[in-house]
Amino acid sequence: VYKALEGRSSFVEDPPLRIERGNVTDPLWCAFGYSPIRDEQGGVAGFLHTVIETKASAEAHHHWREQATAFEKQLERYMADREQIWQLSRDAMMIVTRELTLHAANPAWHRILGWSEALVQGMPILELIHPADRAEVQVAVSGFVQGQEAEQIDIRLRHQDGHYRWFSWSAKFDGNLLTAVGRDITADREEATRQSEALLRNSE
Repeated sequence: VYKALEGRSSFVEDPPLRIERGNVTDPLWCAFGYSPIRDEQGGVAGFLHTVIETKASAEAHHHWREQATAFEKQLERYMADREQIWQLSRDAMMIVTRELTLHAANPAWHRILGWSEALVQGMPILELIHPADRAEVQVAVSGFVQGQEAEQIDIRLRHQDGHYRWFSWSAKFDGNLLTAVGRDITADREEATRQSEALLRNSE
């Protein structure tokens, strides 16, 4: 366990551990694997604990070890793909805690809004949201936490220079953190406003 929390995988397999199962006559032989799980910033956020039923023979033991190693490689590929999406996405992405503080934001988020990581890390997210949109955000987050179906919401976030930008957000709650992906729709909103104003002038 300690190796996994330090970022290293480990197996408890030599010899497999014998586990007695109450009134069951035959004991259960198991090997255990511990693989670190990293967050978007590369830190160890937890570990994957695999329990593999095995046999005493070396052949069966080797077979189960290969299966555990293959699964670990699949997990590593998944984490690498997720990190690549986080780094290269043109959409703004952010991770928010239950307490509505900003846990992390991807490079696109910082580029679009102009904030440096040092300025916003741990900031209450409501401080960045337009006052007129805050109630809608609180209702949406409450729904996510309670497991309700996710719906896209359009809200404004404050740029570092003080103006606001519109985003269309979708989000997912994993039981601890809320991951949100936002498409910048500021240009679309501004164009719609210009068209509405032009129609109003024409009608007058």
